[in-house]
Amino acid sequence: MMNRVNDILSRIRQPILHGRRFVAVDIDGSRLRLVLAVKRASSARIIRTASAVLPPDVQSDDPTAVGAFLGGVLRSRRMASQSMVMCVRRHEVVLKSFALPPGTKGDEIASMVQFQVEKELPFSPQEAVVDFHTAAPVGDNPDGKVVVQVAAVRLPTIDFYRSLAASAGAKLEALGLRPWANLRWLLDEGVAGEGPLAVLHMGQKEAEISIIRNSALDFCRSATLPAHAHDDVDSQEAAGRCAVAEVLRTLHSYHAAEGSGPIAGVLVCGGSGLEDKVVSELHTRLNAPCSKFEPAKAVDPPQGERSASALAAALGLAMDHGSQAGLSLDFLNPKRPKPKQDLRRVRALASVAALIAVLLAVFLLAGHVKSNRISRNAALSARLKALKQMQKNVGDLEARLRSIDDWEKASQNWLDHLARISCLFPPCQSAYITGAKSVGEDGLSFTVRAVDEQTITAIVNKLSDAGYKPQVRSQQKLNEPAYMHSAEMRLTLHDKPLGDLPQFEPRPADDISARQQDASPVRRDQPVLEPTPTTGSLADELAKPPVAPNPPPAPDARQRTPRPSRRWRPGP
Repeated sequence: MMNRVNDILSRIRQPILHGRRFVAVDIDGSRLRLVLAVKRASSARIIRTASAVLPPDVQSDDPTAVGAFLGGVLRSRRMASQSMVMCVRRHEVVLKSFALPPGTKGDEIASMVQFQVEKELPFSPQEAVVDFHTAAPVGDNPDGKVVVQVAAVRLPTIDFYRSLAASAGAKLEALGLRPWANLRWLLDEGVAGEGPLAVLHMGQKEAEISIIRNSALDFCRSATLPAHAHDDVDSQEAAGRCAVAEVLRTLHSYHAAEGSGPIAGVLVCGGSGLEDKVVSELHTRLNAPCSKFEPAKAVDPPQGERSASALAAALGLAMDHGSQAGLSLDFLNPKRPKPKQDLRRVRALASVAALIAVLLAVFLLAGHVKSNRISRNAALSARLKALKQMQKNVGDLEARLRSIDDWEKASQNWLDHLARISCLFPPCQSAYITGAKSVGEDGLSFTVRAVDEQTITAIVNKLSDAGYKPQVRSQQKLNEPAYMHSAEMRLTLHDKPLGDLPQFEPRPADDISARQQDASPVRRDQPVLEPTPTTGSLADELAKPPVAPNPPPAPDARQRTPRPSRRWRPGP
């Protein structure tokens, strides 16, 4: 119970700021070697190591069974993690070295490797994943060519490791190469130098021999070892002699192919239990220092391992994955050639994008201008409506004033003309007027009652002499005792100066002729001048103060202003 609590607390104490946990796994036959590490910005910190042996009922070529066993081991050792890093063995990889022309650019290496590897692989490149590592040009290369180490792994192998990690409950983040993992740990320990150094990794079923020069993997091959048991001395000696023979054969082949000088030494690592015997045998067979590789750093060997040297591949894999650049060879994330850019297409797309941006800017600007103009148009429309209403009110007022002015200018001086006409008439004993009305703008119509026809003729002559142009419309003789003649006259007024009024005789005191009523009908829609019952003379009637004419009514603002009448309309 306490172990479970400690495991949970240890996971809580690993926040994101301190890095991300991952597990590096090295599978050597039936032996599993595990390293739990935390990946930081540019390095990895080792937390815990472990080792386990597959049970007899678990086959090493069954990824599901091996993954399930691995997941149980990780949980029991408090090393469970969501990320996992593994490495493939040398016999599962096709490894080639290419020399590229001098001056080859970094972005051109992937394309050249892809072109060259199609002719070198024993299988189709579509059936494998190819990755490469650019090694520094060797010092004895006078041409300055760039040396590229290419590794190819078939897809079923990658699927095997990916399925194994999934069965263990983790995600496979990277898949490297075990010789490269050993090289990475040697470089981290500061062992690998400039001279050729042979590294022998002893496994349960195979031995991997690598030649390291100038801190790079210059040559690598693997050899199968005979089966050997810990309690069988003969089988162990046979496996040891086989490993020594493979090392000597590798060195002779390397000297013949590369033409290099003697090697600087031989390092032996692994967990087969034959390392000490192989070192002793190589020391007697080679004229070079031979030693067993022991990590200089404080790494305790896990339970079940004799030495920390068995963890060289797992430790190197963890350190390489924790670096800033990641694994040098990663078959899950291989380096691929960059697609060649079509400059014409790029320029065309850039032009289209620029055009779209310009059109969008114009559209937004036009929308902004349109919005401002719509707002301004609304404001101006409101002001125009107010001004039109004001103009209409002013126009109505102006029309009313103009109507009044026109009426005043066009009206005749009716009172002066009536006074002069009254002076031109004879006394009421000879004639009187029964009714008078205005005709048009400058006409006057009335009916005259006279004692004889000569009186009517005299009135016409006097009015003609005064410039009024009288017209007798009708004349008749009545059956009345006093005023037997009646005539209807019409005068046309003039604009000439009237001057002083002539003298006229006053009406006598016993005048009763004006009391008679006119029997003829009078139209109700026309103004008339009728004699009052107490007066019998037109002059006496005109002596009264005149009644001012009614001005025309004020026009309504909603109706059209009628033209004012110039006819004088006396009051009732």
